[in-house]
Amino acid sequence: MNYNEWLDAIEKLKKYNDQELKEKLLNEITYGNMNILLEPKLINMIEEKYIAITNSIIKELEIMFQNEMELDFHMSSFKKNMKFLDDLTYLKPISIDKGKELRNRLKKENNEIYDILINSAIERDSVGKLAMIIENNKYKWSDENEL
Repeated sequence: MNYNEWLDAIEKLKKYNDQELKEKLLNEITYGNMNILLEPKLINMIEEKYIAITNSIIKELEIMFQNEMELDFHMSSFKKNMKFLDDLTYLKPISIDKGKELRNRLKKENNEIYDILINSAIERDSVGKLAMIIENNKYKWSDENEL
């Protein structure tokens, strides 16, 4: 892929979780200057997607807590989105160090979101069913086994 094709792909990924495109990009090899140019664009795109996803889940709190099925649906979707972002941090134009740094930052922020969700669940449900659904859908980041 050339530079312009990468830019087009980044624009698509900003809008959609395109699994086929993600897989294609994960297998693309880039070199030298292209990596230098693409890395900040990719990191920015991942961070923007993360912010949009987390803002959406926070806005949906009232809807999510209406019933257990609704919560499970939203949390499953959130988990899939986190998996997609986690995978994107391994794109080859992102250096290993920058990818790890990005994952660590996303993990930290993600844990804060889960804390907010669990605390909100506990306020609404003293039995703990809602909090259990959130906990059962917590995303386990790809590099957590490395720790």
